Amino acid sequence: MNYWSEASQANLLPLSKEQSDFKVALKEWEHRGIAIDHLYPVETCQLCDHANLRYHFEIVNHETRATLQIGSSCIEKFGIRVYDEEGKKMESEAVGKQLREEINAKKEEIILEPLRKLWKAREDSQNKVQKYVQEYQEHGGFSPQNLAYLFKEMREEKISFVPHLYKITLRRRKDRDDLFRMPKEDKDFIWSSLSISQKKRYIKGKNKFDEELKRKQEGKKVREEKKYPPSKKTTLKMPIHYAERAHKYKIIFFDNKGKPLARLFRGNLKEIRALVKEKVAEDDDYTKTEIRITLTNKLVEIYP
Repeated sequence: MNYWSEASQANLLPLSKEQSDFKVALKEWEHRGIAIDHLYPVETCQLCDHANLRYHFEIVNHETRATLQIGSSCIEKFGIRVYDEEGKKMESEAVGKQLREEINAKKEEIILEPLRKLWKAREDSQNKVQKYVQEYQEHGGFSPQNLAYLFKEMREEKISFVPHLYKITLRRRKDRDDLFRMPKEDKDFIWSSLSISQKKRYIKGKNKFDEELKRKQEGKKVREEKKYPPSKKTTLKMPIHYAERAHKYKIIFFDNKGKPLARLFRGNLKEIRALVKEKVAEDDDYTKTEIRITLTNKLVEIYP
């Protein structure tokens, strides 16, 4: 008899009605669907003492009502009866599948419960949360962008969740590219949700993706430069008609200290002379006036 068998008898017989015959005592025990996910492999089988278990399956003695939390291997190895949700006894060949389904259901519940809380807390985002959950159920995982969004929202709402339980799907090229483009802060949010193989592929492909993206950007820049070459700098010249017709002459009024007080532009010299006489008569501060050609600044007349 090996250690595991000795430990199993020592742990099970004292809790059974049958205290001496291990095989007979085993028939008193059954599993009826209660499973516990401890999230990490930190527990021990209470039947065989095997360590590093993540999942416990509760077995109950129908004679003494005692319970034990054990691993799935012991259920199959010792032929402990298993019943489904409807109370139907499972055949031995279907037991493994039933236990796996229970594990998956427990995982699903742990994943979805925080999202239900988020859905209730964020009325403005309910449609988006519901859509992302439906996509997860259809594809067996979240896209990187969707999961990063959900994690941020749950943290803002202070909703507890276990990141490594949320699966990411990278089957589509778009999802892989989105992960490569993702800012470091967002990538760190979802890093623990990536599988080991996904992390390896990311590390291997990230540099290649960045180099390819750089080449594309440089190629686009070259194409744009060819399509829209930079225009040569030109010196803008004042239109001739603009100076000749309306602003051919400029009139500058000075005070007695030679400080310019006002500047006007006109096109007709005869009208300018009449204007100067009028302005000087109206304002005693105008003690000197110059008339110059606007383009060349050449002095034409000076008053008085």
